[in-house]
Amino acid sequence: MKAQHGLPLTISSSEYSWTYGPTALLVVILSLWRRIDYYYKSVQPWRELQSGPVPASRSVLLDYLSPLQLQSMYRAFRMGHYQVTATILSFFLLKVIILASTTLFVVQPAMHLELVRNLTSYSLAEMLWTDLDASADALVADKDVPIRTNKDLDDPLVWRVDEALFQLMAVQLGQRFKPGIFLEPGVLESTSITVMEGLLNEFARESLRVENRTRGTADGVVSEARLQTRTAVVWLIAAGFCVLGIICLLLLFLTSTTRWIPAFCGSIAGHAAILVNSPHLLSLLKDSGHSTEKVLVNKLCDTQFLAIKNSDGCFHIDMVGGSTLKRESATQKDGSNMKSWTPMTGSLAFVMLALASPVVAIGILELLQQLSDQRHGLLEMHNSDSTVVSYIVRIASTGAVFGIATMFNSLEFTTATFAPYSALRAGSNRTDRTILFHLLSVSPFLVIYKSLRAGQIGSAASNLSSLLGSFLTIIFSGLWILTAPAIVERPSEVTVNNWQTSWLSSAPDDGGAAVVLNLVRYGGVNTSSGIWKDLVLPGVDFAASGTSRSGGPHQSSNYTYAVGALRPFLNCSLIPSRNFAFRVREETVPSGFRMQEATAYEKYISTHFLAPYDCGDVKSNGMANISFGLTVSGRESYISTTWVGQYLDLNTTAGASDADCPSVGILFGEAAGIGTQIWKLTALACSQGIEQIPVKVTYKGDLALRQINEDFPPAVERDKAWKWTNKTKSTALGYKLDRFLTADLAPFPEDKMEPNTDTDYDSFFNHLIYGPNGMDKEDLVGSSQAKALIRLVERDYTEYMRNVIDLNFRAYKDTSRNDLSSADSSSDKKPSSVTTKVTGTASENVTRLAIHSTSKLILQVLLATMAVLGLLSYLLVKIGGTLPRIPGWVSVMRS
Repeated sequence: MKAQHGLPLTISSSEYSWTYGPTALLVVILSLWRRIDYYYKSVQPWRELQSGPVPASRSVLLDYLSPLQLQSMYRAFRMGHYQVTATILSFFLLKVIILASTTLFVVQPAMHLELVRNLTSYSLAEMLWTDLDASADALVADKDVPIRTNKDLDDPLVWRVDEALFQLMAVQLGQRFKPGIFLEPGVLESTSITVMEGLLNEFARESLRVENRTRGTADGVVSEARLQTRTAVVWLIAAGFCVLGIICLLLLFLTSTTRWIPAFCGSIAGHAAILVNSPHLLSLLKDSGHSTEKVLVNKLCDTQFLAIKNSDGCFHIDMVGGSTLKRESATQKDGSNMKSWTPMTGSLAFVMLALASPVVAIGILELLQQLSDQRHGLLEMHNSDSTVVSYIVRIASTGAVFGIATMFNSLEFTTATFAPYSALRAGSNRTDRTILFHLLSVSPFLVIYKSLRAGQIGSAASNLSSLLGSFLTIIFSGLWILTAPAIVERPSEVTVNNWQTSWLSSAPDDGGAAVVLNLVRYGGVNTSSGIWKDLVLPGVDFAASGTSRSGGPHQSSNYTYAVGALRPFLNCSLIPSRNFAFRVREETVPSGFRMQEATAYEKYISTHFLAPYDCGDVKSNGMANISFGLTVSGRESYISTTWVGQYLDLNTTAGASDADCPSVGILFGEAAGIGTQIWKLTALACSQGIEQIPVKVTYKGDLALRQINEDFPPAVERDKAWKWTNKTKSTALGYKLDRFLTADLAPFPEDKMEPNTDTDYDSFFNHLIYGPNGMDKEDLVGSSQAKALIRLVERDYTEYMRNVIDLNFRAYKDTSRNDLSSADSSSDKKPSSVTTKVTGTASENVTRLAIHSTSKLILQVLLATMAVLGLLSYLLVKIGGTLPRIPGWVSVMRS
C-alpha cells in the first residue's frame, strides 16, 4: 500500500465504510472472546479440584468471574493460573487493537505515478496531470577550464573582458555591489562564474537546440483520493495480533486436559447436580446458606477438596481434613450477624456513575458540535490527518467511550449473574426463570432471545444496553472527520526594509538599472520581484517573523502586509511651437573618392520655456528662461529628412530649490529638408518625482520566494499617497539620468529607412520607437499627437526609474538616519533604524478536525437508549440484599 501511495477505492469510496468496517469486525471478535474468557475463568476451580486435594482458596472458594478484570488477572497470576491470566490479557489486548483501529484507515488525496506513452494534443485527461518526469539529455557548462593570461601580449586584438560583463556581474550582486568589490578575488571568481554559466546556458538553449520529435515514456504524477493507512497504527495492530496469536497457540497446546461436563459452566441446577452427589460437602455446608463471605472462608479454610468420579460415573466433591467444632461454632456465631453481599459493579454508586456517564457524554458531544460549527472545526490538521493531535483526540475520545461501554458490560454481567437469584427472591417461579436460567454460558447472539423467552425483561434490557455499547465504538470511529479546506487568519509580524533618500542627482552610476532594463526588454529575464506594475515594493524579511508553520511552507498560505511602495512619475507639459528656433547652416566639405567639394547642411533646433524664478540663471519677466536644443548634421542633400528624438537633462536647480522645477527636456519630430517652416517637432518640459503609496501586498506559498498572489493583487490606496520632497521641501526631484541611458541602454535595430531619410535617436528614443512596446514614429509626430508622445515618454521613464529605485533606494546598514524614509504604510513615521516591523495577517486554507453531525446524533441516541435500558435493568433485577456472598464460588451453589 505504501509503495502504491494508497489503494484505489474500488469497493467503496465512502470514508465511513473504511472507518466503521475494521472496528465492527473487531467488536464481533471481542464478543466471541468473552465466551472464551468466561470458559477459562469458570472451569479453573474444577481443574484444581480434579488435580487432587487442594485448599478451599484454590477450589471451592476460587472465583474469577465476580471481581474486576484487573483483580482477576492479578490473582490468577499469583496463583499460577496462567491460562486465565492470558485470556484476560488477550481481552485487554483486543480492546487496545479496537482503540487503534479507529485511526487505521484514512481516505485522502495522494500522489502516485502512472506510465504514459505517446501523448498527443488530444490527450485531454493527461493534460490535467500536475507533473511529468522523463529522462532527457542535457548540456552542462564546464567551468573548470584552463586559465589564460595576456600580460605579455602587445597585440591590439588581445583578449579582454567587455564592460557589459561587469555590468551583469554588478546586477548579480544587487545591493551588495559597491565600487572596488571586484578587487576581492573570491567575489570576482564566484560572480563571474555565475554570470558566465547563465550566459552559456541561455546560448545553448537558443542556439544548440533543434526541433527533433522523438517517442518516449514518462511518469505522470496523478492526484486522487486513495485509501491509506497510518504506519504507526498498522504496526501497533500487527504487533497486537502477533501477541494474540501466540497466546491462542499457547492456550491451545499447553492447557492441561481435564474431564469436562456442561455443568461446570452451567446454571444453579447444574452445579447442584454435582454437589448433591457430595455428601461430605453437603454436611459441611449445612445451615450455612445465610453465612457471610468471611464466615464461609473461616469454615472452609482448613479443608482441602478434590473432585472424583464415583462408582456410578458421576462427579462428586470430596474433602480432606477440617474441624467440625470450628465449623459449627462459625455457623452459630454467624447466625446473629447476617449481612447481604453486593458486588462493586452492582453498588448504587457504580450504577449511578454508569447511568450518568451517557448523559454527560451526550452533553459533551452537543457542546463539541456547537464549537465545531462555530469554528468550522475544532483543530487544525495542516497537511494530513496523520498528526499527533489527531491520534490523541481520536484515541482519547474512543477511550472515554470504551470506559462507558465497559461499565455497561460490567453492569450487564452483574445483572446476568443476579437474574436467577432475583427471580428466586421474588417468590415461587418457574425453573426456566430461576435455577435453569444462566445467561453467561449462552452465545452472545442468543442472550436477548433467551432472556425474553424466559420472561427476564431486566436481563434482556441489560444485555441490549451492553450490545449498544459495542456499537458505540463502531460509530465513534467515524465521529471525527476532516472538513473541507477553510481560510484561517492569524496575526503575522515581519520586518520591512526602509527606503533611503540619499541617492544623489549626480550619482556615479545607476546600480545596473539600465543593464537590467536591457535584459528585460530583450526577453532574457523577468522583472524584479520587488516591482509590481508601476510600484516598487519594499523588501520584506520573513526570517524572524514566526510565520512559518510546522511542516514547511504551504502553497495555500497567504500573507498580507500593509507597506509603503514607491511610484516614480514624470509630469510632462507641451512647450508651445512658437518657442522653437530653427536654423540651417551650409558648409563645404570634401566628398567622394577624389575629395571633391560638396555642400553639407547642419540643422540647429532649440526651444525654451518659462519656469519659476529660482529654477535657472537666465531671467525673463520675473521667470527663469530655460532653453535646450540639439544639432543634426551630416547630410549632403538639401531635401534630406531627419527624425530626431532626444532625452535631455536640463540645466535647472531641480532638487535643490523649493520651486517645482522641470529637470527633463524632450525633443521629438521630423526635420524635413531645409525649409524649417515644414518641420514637425514636439518639445516637452518634464518634472521628476516620487510618491509613496500605501499598499496591501499578499504573498503566497513559500515566503522565501516573495511571490505575490495573483488571485489577490495588491490593494493600492492611491488617494492616500504622498510625494517625496527634497531638502527644500519641493516635490520636484532632479535626477540626472541621460548619461546612464546613453551609456548602458543597448539599441534595438532600426527599420530600413526611405531614401534621403535618417534618424538621430538617442538610446531612450531608440527603445521607445523600436523596443518591444514601441510605436510607429508617424503616430507620435506633431502637436496633435502630443498626448500619445507624453504617455510613451512617461511610460518608458517610469519603467527605467523603477529599476533605479529597486537597485538604489533600499536602505542598508550604513544608511544615515536622516536619509531614511519609513516603508510603513503611514506617512508620519520617521524610522529609527534600517528596518521597520509591520503587523499583518497570515491566512491559510487549512483542514480542520470536526464533528460529524450524523455520527454525533447516532451516538447521542445510542447513549440515551443505553441509559434508559440500564436504569430499567437495575430496577427489574434486584441486586442489593439478594445474596449474602459471592455467587461465583462452587461452595455457594450448595450452601
